[in-house]
Amino acid sequence: MPRDPRRRQPVRDHVGAKGFREALAAKTGRFTGMQVDPEREITVTCGSTEAMIAALLAVVDPGDEVVVFEPFYENYGPDAVLCGATPRFVTLRPTLGAGGLRTWAYDPGELRRAFGPRTRAVILNTPNNPTGKVFSRPELEQIAALCVEHDCLAITDEIYEHILFDDHEHLRSRRCRGCASARSRSTG
Repeated sequence: MPRDPRRRQPVRDHVGAKGFREALAAKTGRFTGMQVDPEREITVTCGSTEAMIAALLAVVDPGDEVVVFEPFYENYGPDAVLCGATPRFVTLRPTLGAGGLRTWAYDPGELRRAFGPRTRAVILNTPNNPTGKVFSRPELEQIAALCVEHDCLAITDEIYEHILFDDHEHLRSRRCRGCASARSRSTG
């Protein structure tokens, strides 16, 4: 499906105060070891909810599809619909993990089937709201590989990166093998 370049509007005048963006870039470097450019890679919004819809409106066209893990934060499915896209849901199911701890998992085959020729983006919330699921490195790498294979964008909401349970470790999607080539964008 060809993209209409007239739909893309520059937003450089509304990205947040320069000093604040520089402080966010410094914080990101301290917490993650990743260097981000405050001029090209940080946009300040009124929360991750606004960031998510802004990101989707910027890259999703009517008729596209957006992969959404469910259960999900209440806005993800409606955000896709507001963009004119069709949400393709992948179910997270409760299961027992290592040590008998309850966790959440998806079927890798179901995820693969959710991607298709009209897939434009996948929304990834880790740790997940409402389940608390922290996506593992192999899961993030599978998602990245599917994004590369289908030339789509991973839009991540990592607002809960510091709220972890049961000794889980939050892995930023951009830090996993293949994720940088998956063109991920983070909110939160």
